[in-house]
Amino acid sequence: FAHMIIPHPPFVFKENGEPGNYSGTGEGSMFSGNQTDYFEGYSSQVKFANKVFARIIEHILAESDRPPVIILQADHGPGGYLNWDHVENSCIRERFSILSAIYLPPGIQRIQDPRITPVNTFRLVFNNVFGENLPLLEQKAYFSSVDRPFQFTDVTSRLDETCSLENGPAMSK
Repeated sequence: FAHMIIPHPPFVFKENGEPGNYSGTGEGSMFSGNQTDYFEGYSSQVKFANKVFARIIEHILAESDRPPVIILQADHGPGGYLNWDHVENSCIRERFSILSAIYLPPGIQRIQDPRITPVNTFRLVFNNVFGENLPLLEQKAYFSSVDRPFQFTDVTSRLDETCSLENGPAMSK
């Protein structure tokens, strides 16, 4: 298990791992740079992370004595159009679109649900790989603000909304 902070701000790496411009901290409407800085920094760090994780996965596959289970999963998507104070002004589709890549050993039933939520990823892996019989939980998505981290708003119905990218959150500068 490893939890990587990349590609969160501050954006410290460029695409090939060289030092980034370090502009901006915070996410979404709390980002201290402008949207151009955010999207350029985020994109560069994702490209760098892809290269690093590809090497890590190649190493795991080459060195494992038995076929491994590999789960590469993000905790959330980008925050370029995230408004921490007003969920109704946030692009829920952007923030809740996550990378969820699962490598299973040969002969194990593949997980076919493209909309699987993180709460069910391990349940499906445990059921399919280890013969467990864990019930799947309801596929739901919740938002909470920085000021009220335990006051959850159900945003499941907004996951497929098309976002008006011209009206993203106001970023400083």
